[in-house]
Amino acid sequence: MSETIWMSGALREAPLPFAVEDRVVPALERAQNSQKHRNGAHLDPNLLPQRAINQPYQKVSKLPHVFSIAGFLCVSEKVAAVLRDHDLGPGGLYPIELMQVDGIMPFPGPFWALNFGAEKRVLNETESRQLRKVPTGKSTPKLTVKADDIALFHEAMEGADLWTDPELVRVFFLSPRLKAALTRAQVDRAFELLPCRLRYRH
Repeated sequence: MSETIWMSGALREAPLPFAVEDRVVPALERAQNSQKHRNGAHLDPNLLPQRAINQPYQKVSKLPHVFSIAGFLCVSEKVAAVLRDHDLGPGGLYPIELMQVDGIMPFPGPFWALNFGAEKRVLNETESRQLRKVPTGKSTPKLTVKADDIALFHEAMEGADLWTDPELVRVFFLSPRLKAALTRAQVDRAFELLPCRLRYRH
């Protein structure tokens, strides 16, 4: 098994044109939760979107394997089947119903909202390239980031197969084991993956 950790840029993609119907979470709180999610935080599953309707200004004919609804990352059943066989830490997959413009006909699914859970503080900021600071003081990769620009400490190989780093926002990471499984299922490209460099702490 390769010792390559993979960074996903899927959170950086624009959300699909769906309006979330949520009788539990007020719109303002939902926007705040979306921001927390994109920053890699674990949320109470009840705060994830449960139903959304395609908006008429941009009809969607087919949903990709990985996509964003109102800022929350969602996946197809084909991706979910792979994720279920791997360690997501305290995170998990929760059903989301996606409806056509008429609000009656569903998109053929099922589809799942991904809740992050595991965290690893493994960013080697000194040796990383193409990072920029955000107002919170944390970092995010620039849009020009390329393979091996991000350096991580070697303990990234330990623990969960999918995780976020609290010092980075808008990205998450996959173990080599999970990447290999996604590749076998032919859904790895949907994650917009870049390899990271591994370094030992001195």
